Amino acid sequence: MPINSLDHLMRKTTDGSLFSADWMLTTNIAFAAGRWQDMSRNGIYPSPNLYPGTSLTWVDCNSSTAFAIPTGPDTIAGSGMTKHCIFASALTAAPAGVPGMFVLVDLQGYWPGINTATTLLQTLSGTPSLRYTNGEGLKLYPVVTATTSTGTPNISLSYTNQAGTSGRALGQTVTCVASSPIGSLYANLWAPFLPLAGGDTGVQNVATVQMSAATTGAIALCLAKPILTVPVATVSNMVERDFVNQFTSLPRIMNNACLTWLFYPGAATVINSNFYGSLEFVWG
Repeated sequence: MPINSLDHLMRKTTDGSLFSADWMLTTNIAFAAGRWQDMSRNGIYPSPNLYPGTSLTWVDCNSSTAFAIPTGPDTIAGSGMTKHCIFASALTAAPAGVPGMFVLVDLQGYWPGINTATTLLQTLSGTPSLRYTNGEGLKLYPVVTATTSTGTPNISLSYTNQAGTSGRALGQTVTCVASSPIGSLYANLWAPFLPLAGGDTGVQNVATVQMSAATTGAIALCLAKPILTVPVATVSNMVERDFVNQFTSLPRIMNNACLTWLFYPGAATVINSNFYGSLEFVWG
């Protein structure tokens, strides 16, 4: 049955139902201050994400995806057990790597090869396989996969929300960032997820994407569930988040999750900056 007490949690951490995952990421480009970054592009362990796939066609991501942070064995179907993150940490020894904020997401998948060099309506295909019922809590973010040129077009979407209502539009005008390098988020000001229409709390699917102006480049549109955040404030100072005693929340980790990080650098971060950390999971 699900973990429902501290005694139950302690039993699970000592009976083998505990898994620890270390991760290390090295920046392959310089990060500008205040520009959200997709850290799955900056891999050492796990390996980097190059967003393969057929243009405009959905690609599922799961625990076997090469860039996913391991979470240990899945819980047994029908057992009533659930898996949770109980601890997260992050560290950098790079003087230009802080301050910053890490956001852990469960990436459901993405639509690659969206062309930013056209203003034509681009129709997306494929049906996402979602780990969250009706897409509840799922958010969208666009990642640059081919460097964009100057120009700040608006991006518009038609999506299906958590209630199954199609034809939903973004809740605000979203302006993209000029000359965005690979791995940065094209719509940077949305912290980091695109704003949904009023009252919407999740996304099941996206039908179309359109740019208001043409700029050379390409993006992948990602669909993910935010899990937790870890701030990094001081060089060589490990930041820890204890989700049992410090922040009693036990963030849920779904079976087959594809965990990866987004990062917001508060200062310019030079290329080849290293970030390290660990995650601990327990199930019961």
